[in-house]
Amino acid sequence: MANTVITANIIFILFMVLYLWRQIMREGNYFLINDELHSKIAFLTSINKERRQFVASSKFKNEAPFLMEQIICQRKAKEKLPFMNEKKCFYTQKALMQATHHQVAAWKAKYISSQTTSNTIISLTAGLGADDYFLSQHFTKVVSIDLDPLLHEISLYNNQKLGIAHIERHNMSCQDYLVENPIHNGIIYLDPDRQAEQGATNKNVALFSPNIIELTPALLNRGNVVFIKLSGVTDLDWIRANVPMVSEIHIISLENEVKEILLKLEKSEKNIPSEIFVTELFKASLNHTLNKVQIVDMKSFLNQADVSSKYIFHPHNAIIKSNLLRDPNLCISPNTQFFHCDDTQLSDFGQLYRIDEVLNMSLKQLKKQLKSIGLNKATIIARNSSLNSNAAKSFLQMKENSSRVILIFGNNKSNTIYITIRV
Repeated sequence: MANTVITANIIFILFMVLYLWRQIMREGNYFLINDELHSKIAFLTSINKERRQFVASSKFKNEAPFLMEQIICQRKAKEKLPFMNEKKCFYTQKALMQATHHQVAAWKAKYISSQTTSNTIISLTAGLGADDYFLSQHFTKVVSIDLDPLLHEISLYNNQKLGIAHIERHNMSCQDYLVENPIHNGIIYLDPDRQAEQGATNKNVALFSPNIIELTPALLNRGNVVFIKLSGVTDLDWIRANVPMVSEIHIISLENEVKEILLKLEKSEKNIPSEIFVTELFKASLNHTLNKVQIVDMKSFLNQADVSSKYIFHPHNAIIKSNLLRDPNLCISPNTQFFHCDDTQLSDFGQLYRIDEVLNMSLKQLKKQLKSIGLNKATIIARNSSLNSNAAKSFLQMKENSSRVILIFGNNKSNTIYITIRV
């Protein structure tokens, strides 16, 4: 009888603790991440935009900022992370902005898994968990670390909605996790916070959190292979000079926009230059990955800069980023990557422009010439000219045309001008 009373008291105390915790979460500075929030978001979405913020603040109090944030995030998530949007997951604006696009994340997870026989991967800066979702499709265990308590709660909720049971989430800093769990001969993925400190930019890697330059040597010395995601604007020469033991550099683009740079780091006794790869992903056509040799081989299709040709070739942005085609003897204008060619085989790797006419004149003379032939619609691309593309378009009084393209390459006071058709 006494044991029954004690058990009942314990159950009552636990119930009260849970009740009080829920009240604190609801009425204090926190709130619960649960399904009830969706009906509140739907209610606010139905309200006129001008009144929405006022109604949210007065009716939902501490939940209001989060609810309003979800309304903002939903449209972006529908395109960027449709698998999360379909399951009614939650986000923060910053985490959604920094999250990997689903097509890039899918390719990346498949590639990383192809580089190891391990069944476990450690995601040291998991953020929203988009990469974790795709990694979980190739690894039987994903250990996911992030310091942000709200993101942690959101990710636990999202993983449940997505039906993922083998992501082990920890709410702590990656440095603390590594002290408690020294990793040897493992596979590690890092996506550092690019806005961790005021003034940090995508190019200022030293200000990322964590500082990958400080963190990675110890990881590599323990025999780990480390994959690091960086912004697509990160300078490759800076990477080579500052990030230790980079064996591979992957430039990844989606629909001709460079989305990110993925580094593979592994300890080696030999000082071997980094291999560079370009991966181009498309929604409606085949994806492809090119290595250095394949890109450099494209030069065999290019003509010397002063040789007249049928076409002008401008590589896709990921190939331009690699700098592997840059050649002063081949480019039409200094410090550009526009080239002459006579073959259409390069059309899968960039834009071809068929040359209809070549002119050598000033922009003032060009304006008169275009007026005399009745050409008033064209895309203007200007390089090394006295005016940039937008200013030249305005000066020439051109309306936009996606197929007709006028390429202007400056040379002192004169310009070499190509009237072309986009192939």
